[in-house]
Amino acid sequence: MAIFHLHAQVISRGKGRSAVAAAAYRAGEKMTNEYDKKEHDYSRRRVVEHTEIMLPENAPAEFKDRAFLWNAVEKKEYKKNSQLAREIEVALPHELNLEQQVELLRNYVKTNFVEEGMIADFSIHHNKGNQHGHVLLSMRPFDENGEWGEKSNMEYLLDENGERYKTDKGNWASRKINLIDWDNQENIEKWRESWAAHCNEYLAEKDKVDHRSYERQGLDIKPLPNLRMIDWHKEQRGIRTKQGDLRRKAIEERKHHETLKSQQPVVASKPVSEQSEPVAPAENVENKSKRDWTEEFKGWQEKATSRLKEEIETLEKEVEVWENNIARNKLSLEIVELKHEQGNLIKWRPKYHDMEVVIREKQAELDKINKELGGRKDDNVFKFKDALAQSKSDLAKAKKKLSRVESTSLDEYRVEKLKLEREKQPQVVETSQSDLSKGVDGMRTFQGIEKIKKNFEQHEQQTPSKPKERKHEPSL
Repeated sequence: MAIFHLHAQVISRGKGRSAVAAAAYRAGEKMTNEYDKKEHDYSRRRVVEHTEIMLPENAPAEFKDRAFLWNAVEKKEYKKNSQLAREIEVALPHELNLEQQVELLRNYVKTNFVEEGMIADFSIHHNKGNQHGHVLLSMRPFDENGEWGEKSNMEYLLDENGERYKTDKGNWASRKINLIDWDNQENIEKWRESWAAHCNEYLAEKDKVDHRSYERQGLDIKPLPNLRMIDWHKEQRGIRTKQGDLRRKAIEERKHHETLKSQQPVVASKPVSEQSEPVAPAENVENKSKRDWTEEFKGWQEKATSRLKEEIETLEKEVEVWENNIARNKLSLEIVELKHEQGNLIKWRPKYHDMEVVIREKQAELDKINKELGGRKDDNVFKFKDALAQSKSDLAKAKKKLSRVESTSLDEYRVEKLKLEREKQPQVVETSQSDLSKGVDGMRTFQGIEKIKKNFEQHEQQTPSKPKERKHEPSL
């Protein structure tokens, strides 16, 4: 099915990027950047299916040459932090063939960018089922003579006497006045909406896309976690990743959600005067005594607190292990550097012996850490830093959950419990399928304290949940 994706970014020299390199990569060509004399050869890429340059009114015809165009941009934008180009990346519908995709992207680019005065260099890539388009756009307009125009002007600020004045840094006070609105943030929403509209002109009713989020559409659907490119490649090789596991879990929850929705009882609509009243909540929940509520609340709070404290204790030990691993690697590196420096001091005996004392102290500290860690060695300091950051993040979340559990009152627990029980009751709804698609399912996910209770309140018949799978196992 078709999916909506549109991502915009600016290619800036200040971030070490090049418009020539970007154009060569997206077009699959070999180009030389005349600004820094670097050659960019992507002519072996086999994913490029179509490339095209579209010029606005007043643009010189020689800009149809890709290398000439982007080298001209690099030459015009001479500052070290210049913005060279803007890129729009879109997902192309798989339901369309290549010819239709080219026509779709060409119409979209012409309507939104070329007619506004931008040069558009677009290409279409088909990479193992990943069909998408790249659009590189110029950041500077053309004047009526076909020359590069100005993006903005600088206006000096005047004091009460009409004179220029300087800032604390010694510069003349001034302000920037944009001559074009291409950098306006509101354009992103306009471009996204336009791309959805252009796609829907080619798609069947059941395949139409929407640029709005599920929340803005009023749908009770959770978005799937994003899968980074590096994780996607690992998953393709059969390597499970944390982000991939989260995505699979979200897909299963969405399927379960749809199953519950399909099982929701549907009652034929009746006149307002004849409509039945919603089913009342179960007696054993609504009519519980205060004593029963207090006992249930205390039992839940004790279980949740105990389990969270155990998790916090485990995470604190993990943090200590990762910190010791990082300290060990740091000490090992310092000892190597000191020994190297000591070798250069062989002729100066006093300094040589002073250095020997420092090395012995650091070696003793290193031996102590090795003993705590069991003597196992691993020089991958980046792995330790990532694991330490993950453990600290999990520890902070666990402490936050514990604080929320301990601060929860009986009244808050009772209100959320009753809300859940009411939502579990069958709803009297009309037979309209569109109403069902808007989320009439009565199984809304808990918010606030119920999100914690969902993880820790278990029936006695159920087995305890498995411990969370860590990204790295500490070397104990």
